[in-house]
Amino acid sequence: LKRGQALFDSGRFDDAAGIFENLTRTHGNKNIAMAYVYLGITTLARINPAKVIEAKKLRLKGINSFQNALRFDRAVSLPAGYGKFKDQFAEALKQLK
Repeated sequence: LKRGQALFDSGRFDDAAGIFENLTRTHGNKNIAMAYVYLGITTLARINPAKVIEAKKLRLKGINSFQNALRFDRAVSLPAGYGKFKDQFAEALKQLK
């Protein structure tokens, strides 16, 4: 998780997404929910508004990652500093209810 976070912090979203995706598939991993949260953030961060169809797909994929995180741990939340994704996170939570 720390290696993925380091890549994420340095702006290497594609590389970080790959690590987070692998972590979500690791059985017995205690950080699966946070890996899904970061996967959602990396997905949403890669959105290019000029590419409308791709942007819609990435937005849905990001929200889906947040939903998966919430399925594993209802108490999971966005890490500090990522408030710009709170609307998508709230939407994921609302859709699960």
